[in-house]
Amino acid sequence: MVYPLPPLGAGPEMRDAAGFDAKGGLWEAEPHRALAGGVLYFTLMGLSRPLLAWFAVRPAAETAPAHPMTDRQMWLSVGVFVLVIALLNVIIANQEWILAWLAGN
Repeated sequence: MVYPLPPLGAGPEMRDAAGFDAKGGLWEAEPHRALAGGVLYFTLMGLSRPLLAWFAVRPAAETAPAHPMTDRQMWLSVGVFVLVIALLNVIIANQEWILAWLAGN
């Protein structure tokens, strides 16, 4: 016996409300937005890679048994947390502008 499954994803009414159609859309009309998003993503990934590699590389002498968190590690974790919270606050403060920019207004 097969049970009827509801359609997954966005239905036709959601696609119509978002302005998607078969003739093209915002990506075709304004490709610079997709390009800017890709540039931002790959720039952030490229800049963060050396930083993450610096944390991941440990000399063989330091591969001793696990030890409790040091003060440096704790303050590093606190610093990353504070930076993430600050970034989220900036995004929230500029939410209307970001949404208007994404909508093309």
